[in-house]
This record gives sequence, C-alpha cells and structure tokens, in this order.
Amino acid sequence: MKNEDKKINASLKLLVKTSVIVFIGVILSKAFTYLYKVIIARQFGPEIYGVFSLATVILSFFITISFLGLSEGLLRYISIYRGKKEIIKIRYLIKISTTILIFSSFLSMILLFALSDFISINIFHNEELSIFLKIFSVLVPISIISGIFLSLIKAYEKISAYSFIVNIFQNVIRTLLLIIFIFIGFKSEAIIWSYFLSILLIAIMAYIFSKKYISEAFGAVVLKNYQRKEVISSLIGYSWPIIFLGAIGSIFLWIDSLIIGYFKNVGDVGFYNAAFTIISLFGIAPELFMQLFFPLITKEFSRKKTNLIKEVSKQVNKWIFVLNLPLFIIIFLFPGAVINLLFGQEYIVAEKALRVLSVGG
Repeated sequence: MKNEDKKINASLKLLVKTSVIVFIGVILSKAFTYLYKVIIARQFGPEIYGVFSLATVILSFFITISFLGLSEGLLRYISIYRGKKEIIKIRYLIKISTTILIFSSFLSMILLFALSDFISINIFHNEELSIFLKIFSVLVPISIISGIFLSLIKAYEKISAYSFIVNIFQNVIRTLLLIIFIFIGFKSEAIIWSYFLSILLIAIMAYIFSKKYISEAFGAVVLKNYQRKEVISSLIGYSWPIIFLGAIGSIFLWIDSLIIGYFKNVGDVGFYNAAFTIISLFGIAPELFMQLFFPLITKEFSRKKTNLIKEVSKQVNKWIFVLNLPLFIIIFLFPGAVINLLFGQEYIVAEKALRVLSVGG
C-alpha cells in the first residue's frame, strides 16, 4: 500500500512539476491569444471580427471531421506501445495514420474550397467570408499533418516542447505577424495571412522536433501481417466513434455562433464572440494538467494500475475546480467591466451573454 501511495505521489508531483512549465506556456498563450483577438476586434470592428470567428469555426469543423478521430487514437496507442516498449508498432501507427489522414484532409480541403461561396452567401449572407474560407481551406491538410506530430510529441511526454510550440510560438508569431501586416498597410488580409502562416510554421516546427528528438518513431517497419492488422484494428476500433464525438462536440461548441450568424449578422457574431473568448479563460486550469495527464494515465492503464489512475484523477479534478472558482466569481459579478477592459465600450452589449456563459464555463 505504501508503495502504491508513493507512486500516486510521484505521479502527482510530475503533474505539478509539468504544470508549472505548462503554466508559463498557457499564460503566454492566453495573453497573446487575447491580444490577437483584441487587436482584430478593436482595429477592424465587430463585423470583421465576426467574419473571422465564423471562418475559424467552419475551419475547425472540417479539421475535426478530417481527423477521423485518429488524433485521440494516436495519443492513446502511442502511449500504450511506449509502455510495452513496442517501438515498431509506433512506427507503423505513424505511417498508416499519415497515409489515411493525408487522403481525408485533401478531400476536406477541396470540399471546403468548393463550398466556400455557398456557405458565405447562402447561409451567412456575407461575401467577405468566402475569401477567408478559400484561403483557410488549405489549412486543413496542414493542420492535420501538424496534429500527427503534435500527438506524437505529447504521447512521448515532451510537454515542454509541446507547450512551447502550441502555446507560445504559435500565438506569439501570429500576433507579431498581425501587427507587422497592419503596420505595412494590409486590411482584413492581415488577419488571414497572420493566421495562415502561424499554423504553417507550427507544422514545420512540430515535424522538425519530432524527427530530431523522437527519431525512434521513424524508420523501417518490420511487422507480420497479423500484427499490422491488429494495430489498424485497434486504432480504427478506438477512433471511429470519436469522429461522431468530435463532430458533435464541435457543433455543441460553436452552434451558438453559427445560429447567430445565420439568423442575425456577422456583427452580432463579433459581439457574442467577445464574450465567448473571455469564457475560454476557464480552459487555463484544465490545460495546465491535461497535456501530461492523458498520456500518463494511458501508460499506467497499460500496466493495469487502475487505483493510481483513480486517485490522480480525483486530485486533478479538485485542483481544476479550486483554480476556476475565483475566476467565475469575478466574471459573473462584473461582466461589463471585464468586457470593457479587454474589448472596449463597443462590445459591452455582450454583458448579459457573458454572465450566462460564465455559469456554463
């Protein structure tokens, strides 16, 4: 029992130690994410901010569908095979997943590009949205390829690197590019290209890091046919229900913005997303722990240490609740002040929406 307690404490200490590293990344990430959105909202107004918000929602939906649930499957089975030291299976997993996802992502890219005019004019009644969607469609395969390497980095518990690439580098470079493009004289194109280039750069960075520091995951694959079938069967069997989970999750997450865009206008989407962006602050606490939490418990699950998983899960839940409670109280009691501070007086019409969203958050 004492040995079990020591393992639980060791796992919790690892989560806390990692969360400190991630904390720095998350704080910088949120700071630059908010700065990026605040610049767009203040510089271009609610309508362009609404167009950008809708474009990212639609892009996210296409990316989620294109992933076929394999990002979660990769994270799970790379962690399991690491625990069992079956490196050859990890190599095959990366190879077969990349082949499948390249095909699905290019199909989605073509579909989004072809439907961009219809979505923009017939559904959201805004022609400017079309150019956003056409350029963003190229981001579908880029994001998918990036996601493969980021899942690999996370599964290998390289959390500092993952946090730097996703939380710090992506958001810092995106904000800097936006400021540079605005300074040069770009208009709404500054938003499009700053967003596009930041995603392209993290894909390149994730690839370079994976090849250099997780080289064992790449190389010759020597597996018998029945072993290949076993790997594919496990991956697909676990991943395919997540396609529906991801699609439904995306719909639930963004249905409010989509409905506002359909029945109202993109300006109202901009106002609402100012409130919604503030609510994403509740994601900081889970993000501190979850980047390591999932690969950690998956690895322990492969070793059948269910009691350790149970105790670590309970403690992490408590930490998340305690960290989020003060934030909820501030936003619920003073929604107008929070909106005015971040987005300005023009967006204060979203005050009531922010109060309601804070409860959901």
